[in-house]
Amino acid sequence: MVWIAGADGCKKGWIRVSRETETEELCFHIVGHARELLETSPQPTVLGLDIPIGLPEAGKRECDKLARKCIGHGSWLFRQRRFSQIGHQHQVPLS
Repeated sequence: MVWIAGADGCKKGWIRVSRETETEELCFHIVGHARELLETSPQPTVLGLDIPIGLPEAGKRECDKLARKCIGHGSWLFRQRRFSQIGHQHQVPLS
């Protein structure tokens, strides 16, 4: 069996959705630490993470401004924090 998964951050840590490629079986998990994304059964062969890249030191990212213009005011787009607001306490090593 080959499992692929995608994950996104949530209030309790991470939510992971896994799919078996032949049977199309789905599994949903909420885990507290990033390393559990790979350790929790079924263990995925491929894992995609939804994480922000290119966080600015100040101001807003140009891609966020353009996305807001495209999707309009009625849709939800998460506001990304500045790099200086995140700090090292949120970085979890995967190995």
